[in-house]
Amino acid sequence: MIEDGVARFRIAQGIAVCGTRKVKLMKDFILEFDTRLVSGDTTSLIMIDFHSIESNHHFFLNLFPADWAWNIGKWWGSYFNMPSGKDIAIGPVGMTMHTTIIVRGSQFAWYIGQTPMAFFEDIHLDNSGETFFHCSSISPAECEFDNIKYWNLANIPGLP
Repeated sequence: MIEDGVARFRIAQGIAVCGTRKVKLMKDFILEFDTRLVSGDTTSLIMIDFHSIESNHHFFLNLFPADWAWNIGKWWGSYFNMPSGKDIAIGPVGMTMHTTIIVRGSQFAWYIGQTPMAFFEDIHLDNSGETFFHCSSISPAECEFDNIKYWNLANIPGLP
C-alpha cells in the first residue's frame, strides 16, 4: 500500500510475506532507498531481492533490524550461499536506514548511509534481473520503503 508517498507493508498475524511485484528489469543499476521496520520483533525482516532472473535464481539482501543483523547471498537452483554479519550500522526497530545497492557488470556493493557493508563479484550479476521489495514476519509487523531512486547505468554516458 502507498500512503503519503511511502510504500508500507503490514502483516497482521501469522507467517506472512508482503511485497511488490516486479519493479525493474535491468543489468547495471544503482538502487537507493530509505527503509524502516516501523514495528515488529526478531522474526521480522526487510528483504530486497535483486537480479531475480527466474523464480529459482536470485540474489537477496535481508535486514533484521530487531537483531541489528543482516545477511546477503544468492539462491541459484540447488546452489545457496549466504554470508552473513552483524554491524552497528543496521538500524533498530523504528530507525530509518538509508540503503544503496550498486550492481555493475559482475560486481555488487552495498552501503548503509556512507558505511560500506558488503562487496562481492559473481558472473550471474552480469545479466538483467528484476527487483522486489518485501516484509516478512511471523508476528505482526510493518515495514516501509521511501525515497526510492533507481538509476540505469547503461543510460549514463562515459561510464567504462
